[in-house]
Amino acid sequence: MIRYLRTDFRRIRKSWRFYGAVAGIVLVFFYSLEKRGLRNSVLESYIASVNGSGIHIAAVFCAGAFATSLCEDFEHRYVYYEVIRGDSKKYLFSRVLAIYLSAVLVMLAGTMIFCCISSLFVPWARVSDSVYNLALNGSYRGCILSGHYLTYCLLFSLQLGMYMGILAVAASFLSLFTTNMGLILSFPILLDQFFIELPSNNVLSFAAFCPIPARFEADWQGFLCLLFLSAASVGLLLLGMRIQMKRKW
Repeated sequence: MIRYLRTDFRRIRKSWRFYGAVAGIVLVFFYSLEKRGLRNSVLESYIASVNGSGIHIAAVFCAGAFATSLCEDFEHRYVYYEVIRGDSKKYLFSRVLAIYLSAVLVMLAGTMIFCCISSLFVPWARVSDSVYNLALNGSYRGCILSGHYLTYCLLFSLQLGMYMGILAVAASFLSLFTTNMGLILSFPILLDQFFIELPSNNVLSFAAFCPIPARFEADWQGFLCLLFLSAASVGLLLLGMRIQMKRKW
């Protein structure tokens, strides 16, 4: 298992797609600000970005980091070489974990760069802003009250990264049925749009992974709930991928 994970993360680290995906996330954040540009503070700008319509394009970049790797391995028959040397279950588990975590890392790295760039032009926060008070009604308010605004934004994006990770694994699942890269990379947006159309209390919606408003009294309770939901979703996709891979042998 460790060997597969090392290989996957070495492949991610050396791939231009990962760094291109991070750059894409940064551009998406700025694009989501629309014509108004940066707001009065980094905190307000970040929250405005993640609530803008453009943020959903981030699903493409998060998936683009590594979600097409399974399709490429089958296309170049690399997967057979890997399975012969090891175990198909470990190979698939490692690959799904790498796809999920790469999506989360892309979201976190993009958030950090966006916030650091924004901090060069506006202050980190303004207590008088309405967005500041809005954020206090959500999770991780302790970070805001203690002045750790970057930590707050990263925790916010960590939750959104879990959602993007599910969509990235779903795209990888689709890649076992088709080699059309355009369809594979657009699938996360289509799936996201499907979730948006569901009732507002849908647990797999973008809003469910947004820390505002807080849905639990303790931050750790909400985080663990989303972590379980994310793990369960990825686990079901992993099971489906395992079944499909057996058919492709």
